[in-house]
Amino acid sequence: MSRPYTVEQLKALASLLRKALGFQTTKRLNMRVVLTKFRQLYPDFNYLVVKDDELPDAEAKYDPTTRLLKIADRTFKALENGSPRAAFTIAHELGHPILQHTEIRFRHAERKVYERAKPNIYREEREADQFAAFLLAPDHLAEGCRTVEDFMRTFGLGRRAAEIRKEQYDRDLRRKAGEERPLPSNVVDFLGVQKNKGHKVTALKPERQKVQTTTVPQFPPASKSHQALKTIDTAQPETEICSECGNLSLQRAGVEWRCSLCGLRLQV
Repeated sequence: MSRPYTVEQLKALASLLRKALGFQTTKRLNMRVVLTKFRQLYPDFNYLVVKDDELPDAEAKYDPTTRLLKIADRTFKALENGSPRAAFTIAHELGHPILQHTEIRFRHAERKVYERAKPNIYREEREADQFAAFLLAPDHLAEGCRTVEDFMRTFGLGRRAAEIRKEQYDRDLRRKAGEERPLPSNVVDFLGVQKNKGHKVTALKPERQKVQTTTVPQFPPASKSHQALKTIDTAQPETEICSECGNLSLQRAGVEWRCSLCGLRLQV
């Protein structure tokens, strides 16, 4: 199982990759060019465009053992037509090797049940999504983006990718302004019911996570221009993001993962 990454680590890695590829000021990435430059940056990595019938239910597949990314022909052709979905797919798949994910991953149009049910798979897929969003729409180029449509128009994102990016961008703005994220409506409703029953309800402010200095491992031997990837020191979380309520409140309890807010329970 791979180690978890904080949002700040994902953002830093995406920024460093953009810099290494020479796209610091490019708002709309040409992902076919990115693939070519990524392969030059990481000689052990390769990609292959395969017939659609080899990946009938997936847009792409990454194998960490061979470090080979297979891309369905329909997905690769969609890049030529400027498909936001195809661009996000490639950015997502490049996230797996950068984040040292250790199992074969498929990119599906709809997330499968097993991907949602297993915490480690859900986490890795969410990390790859977040990495892709940061890679395609970095903070320093997002100034002035206030709506989902702004992110779509500025960076050529699809709506879902733009929603992911705007959510994180707004969260960063709130953090800088010292504001707290509003509790999800289902949590507010639950607290209201408990209060009406006479239970003591206090503000659900998560405790500060204990932090430790960590080093992001470097994916295969890279060129000298990308050496900075091997030393990023940030906080490492002790909890996971809950797939039900979206809060950083999923914690391991023996052979289960339990959400301290909504009560979700998942088998490891």
